[in-house]
Amino acid sequence: MEDLNLTIPFLSAELTTEILSRLPVKSLLKFRSVSKSAFDLDSPIKDATESTYIVGSCNGLIFLVCSSKSSILWNPTIRKYSYLPGFRRRWEKTYARYGFGYDEIHDDYKVVGIFHAGSDSGGDSDDVEVQIYSLKSDVWTNVDGSYRKKRLNGSCLFATGKLHWNTNTTTNDWIIVSFDLGNEKWEMIEKPSYGEGEWDS
Repeated sequence: MEDLNLTIPFLSAELTTEILSRLPVKSLLKFRSVSKSAFDLDSPIKDATESTYIVGSCNGLIFLVCSSKSSILWNPTIRKYSYLPGFRRRWEKTYARYGFGYDEIHDDYKVVGIFHAGSDSGGDSDDVEVQIYSLKSDVWTNVDGSYRKKRLNGSCLFATGKLHWNTNTTTNDWIIVSFDLGNEKWEMIEKPSYGEGEWDS
């Protein structure tokens, strides 16, 4: 019988980081305690009990928001992270939505925070404040909030220099709201038509 030289498959550090960056933070913390790999992701989340979610990633940078209201930019490839400065909140309780992406025009990474007065379980609110964080200047500034009133639903998608969210109109039609990171302007986009009745339940 021919002697076969079997080798264990090996994933590059870049591919491993890409896979791990898509996992929940709690899972990463668990893996750190059992994995003795050659490199350490140096997770910025030290408290496994803190609720944390990944808002988005762009060019290897990951934006995290914690239940403690802190927010973090993390580059697992070079094992560096930075806590963003606290944004100024007008209300004690807020419902927040975030977006993260790269502004190619100004060569800058930006975080958009949309804050409604009230709690997560509340309805739509006329009291809306939009702030944008610039990595270059390391400050939050107020920007136009004229998309207005209706709360943005679900996660944000970054594509072609814009952040995109789902929302519904006063007539309960679903539309896409986008924010251009370059000119910091809002736009309303109708969802694509898939044909009458095609997506009916």
